[in-house]
Amino acid sequence: MEKFLGFIGLLRRHDKKRIGVTKDFESLLQVSHTDKVLIEFTSRCNLKCPFCTVSHPDYRGGDNSLEVEELIPKLKERRVNRIEINNHGETTIINGWEKAAEKLLEASFEVSITSNLAKSFSDEEINVLANMTVYLSIDTVDPELFKKLRLGARLERVLENVRRIQLRKKELNISKPFGWRTILCDVTYSGVLDLINLGLKLGVTEFYFGHLQKMMNFKSSFDTNHILALPQENVDEALIILGKAQKSLDGVKVVHDLDKCIELLKSGTNPQIISYDNPDPEACSPFEAVPKQTFNELLTSNQTRNCLLPWTMFQIKHNQNVTFCCWMKSLGNLKSENLETILNGDKAKLYRKGLLTGELMSECRTCPVRESLPLQYQLQNVKNYLGQKEALSS
Repeated sequence: MEKFLGFIGLLRRHDKKRIGVTKDFESLLQVSHTDKVLIEFTSRCNLKCPFCTVSHPDYRGGDNSLEVEELIPKLKERRVNRIEINNHGETTIINGWEKAAEKLLEASFEVSITSNLAKSFSDEEINVLANMTVYLSIDTVDPELFKKLRLGARLERVLENVRRIQLRKKELNISKPFGWRTILCDVTYSGVLDLINLGLKLGVTEFYFGHLQKMMNFKSSFDTNHILALPQENVDEALIILGKAQKSLDGVKVVHDLDKCIELLKSGTNPQIISYDNPDPEACSPFEAVPKQTFNELLTSNQTRNCLLPWTMFQIKHNQNVTFCCWMKSLGNLKSENLETILNGDKAKLYRKGLLTGELMSECRTCPVRESLPLQYQLQNVKNYLGQKEALSS
């Protein structure tokens, strides 16, 4: 019996050595501070955009009952710097959203929001938006196309809200960034230059672009597809137009990531549709299935995903489930568990350990967003973030 137990102990020591588990390694799995938090006030939306998960006939939305006053001390304890008050839904449709946002601002957090700005705002709401970093979700400035892509919104009202926010910022002498987020697809790429030019006229300082990623293939009122689904001559045309748009943005003092989108188009590795299993009962949102197919390359034994999210941020979903990203399952729920226990519990450590050792959790292995990375670089990135300069034992 003693020999058997000794053999088991030897195996365990060998396994720890194989994956580099030491006291120093274990310290990388415990995180005491967080840079950014996403708080989902709601997973409902006032629009039905044809490429959005919210438009799926089986989608169910919900509102967050979490009190901001109770959350603020916990976020302060974790030395949180930035808070984004949205995720899947449209935050501004919740009654009193501006009062909650104002409390976060008064607590000295850097607060941002991504919004469709499609509703009529009160002066109080405009004032709060002026004190935040605002990202407008807008894919075209062509009025007719806008109607098809943003069902339930009017372009005139959206642009008027932009003007009101910018005017209020000027009156208050506030220099918070105002950004536009745009989905590039087969029907929007040709109008990118017009969108950029209007944005610059309205004082937009940041432009972010992403290629269409259909969450599931279902019938909608207006079909949209990835640019790579077009004939080659149209893809070539898109590259020319986007190249001109990049030069236009490079010529002015604004932040943008259009060059990355162009490189992805040239590489031809972008997904057109992400394939899903049925919604998972442990999912963090009402309709959030786990991907069963990824456009990313298969990982080798010495590779992992280039991801620091389990160390740098977490999300609080509308149902108060806590997770590190949109693809992961819930780590725990704030209605019944302590935030610190959730963030440094066994589930959280499994995700961190997997990203450090290459023994990835299933959601990380099939992640459709993060590219591959050698294990040693991931380890160094984590150490740098945590401020650990000394080399870890192997």
